[in-house]
Amino acid sequence: MASRQVVGTEPAYREPSHWCLTPDRRQLFICDASGNAIFIFDPITGAPLGRKRIADPYQLGYTPDNKYLMVNALRLDFVDVYDGATLRLVKRFKPGRWPSHLDFSPDSRWSFNSMQNSNTLVSFDLTSMTQRWAVTVGETPAGVLWHRGKVLCCIMGGRGFVEVDPVSGQITRRVVTGDGAHNIFLDTKKQILYVSNRGPGGPASPLWTRSASR
Repeated sequence: MASRQVVGTEPAYREPSHWCLTPDRRQLFICDASGNAIFIFDPITGAPLGRKRIADPYQLGYTPDNKYLMVNALRLDFVDVYDGATLRLVKRFKPGRWPSHLDFSPDSRWSFNSMQNSNTLVSFDLTSMTQRWAVTVGETPAGVLWHRGKVLCCIMGGRGFVEVDPVSGQITRRVVTGDGAHNIFLDTKKQILYVSNRGPGGPASPLWTRSASR
């Protein structure tokens, strides 16, 4: 990190994309969607630790309680829920086209998943393993973030993100950032939201926030 130099390169299959750490932070999962695999690495040394066959893992994340690993299969149009410890498939949802990004409620009860080619944000109840609601949010929704009791969802076909009530699915606000708003992040001090805008020449948009508890 100090020198900004590449120290190693490991081969993948076809399409490495998103990643996450395991709950114990001892393994790094790298999605390879078209290769139908998750590549596993030591996050400290970068040493390869093998791979796990998973159908079309495009985006993934653990629930806050680490009980489940949820995987969005963008190419195959389904959302899979795996046991967080064993990676055994627990439930498969087919809620729309091109499942993209995801986040969870702090109590791990609900997930929120954007459907890029259905223009919807979908919520699942992970206790009953049922779909709660689906709401049209705008053209090509992408990044999702739980923030201050609301769900934020970037709209790549628009110029910002929407704020959604997690209970009803109702859109409560629209915020303009830049063309092609793709993903949204909260800084480590939980004071600033950053939105990456993928439109031509799109900048990163910092947004101040007063209170950022999950």
